[in-house]
Amino acid sequence: LKSGKLEILTGGWVMTDEANSHYFGIISQLIEGHEWLSNHIGEDYKPRNHWSIDPFGLSPTVSYFMKKSNFSNGVLQRVHYSVKKHLAGTKQLEFIWRQLWTERQVSSVCLKDFSYISVVADGVRLGISGAALLYDQYRKKAQLFKTNVILVPLGDDFRYDTPFEWESQFTNYMKLFKYMNAQLPWNVNVRLQRFLPALLF
Repeated sequence: LKSGKLEILTGGWVMTDEANSHYFGIISQLIEGHEWLSNHIGEDYKPRNHWSIDPFGLSPTVSYFMKKSNFSNGVLQRVHYSVKKHLAGTKQLEFIWRQLWTERQVSSVCLKDFSYISVVADGVRLGISGAALLYDQYRKKAQLFKTNVILVPLGDDFRYDTPFEWESQFTNYMKLFKYMNAQLPWNVNVRLQRFLPALLF
């Protein structure tokens, strides 16, 4: 945390089920999580960004609570495909979520992730065709955004639970990035890097 390589997002006790939760439960779990962070990690690491990639439904109420909790940005994932299709077609995947009763609040919609692909201990086995496929997906995704930065989440709720997986993912992606960046015909200016959600906003 001190070096900036890890960021605490939202900081609630759980990721709220936005479709069915009562506002008391939403606020209570947020308070519980923030008090735990304050007591065990310290005041210097208060979350500044909201992360909501796997709730069952999205609620403008939760966005409102996040804004009132001093979050200025958010990342959303589970959005109806027709909404994603519209946003992608109009290059609005990075958008300002305006609610009828609030001011502007920034959120992002992320597309497909590859978290269900099993971990490969040695990235060399992925081969050139795998790197080309991944690069092509990144290239296609980049065409849906206004900016030259895209967010590609890696993993899900049940990932990165062992040191082996952390090391394997890091090592494999560094090999893939090195290979992609060496392919001049693909795009001389392609730049792939790891970063924290805070750097998006």
